Amino acid sequence: MTATKKTLQQFIQDVDTVIEAHLMCSVHDLPDTIYFADYFDEDIAERPADYKNMVLAAAEDLAYDNGFSLDNY
Repeated sequence: MTATKKTLQQFIQDVDTVIEAHLMCSVHDLPDTIYFADYFDEDIAERPADYKNMVLAAAEDLAYDNGFSLDNY
């Protein structure tokens, strides 16, 4: 089985999935308070555990910057 190469667009979609599950809104509904490219690079995309951690970090930072906490959900 060949792994699908992750892109920045896929990374944003994965962060969006986390935000939607916790906050019931999209990353596109929130003000742009983080720069997704700061959390993503192609090297991390090839390491599943690190990729997942960066998705969660981006989601937590985006939520926090907009007055929410993912810990409460």
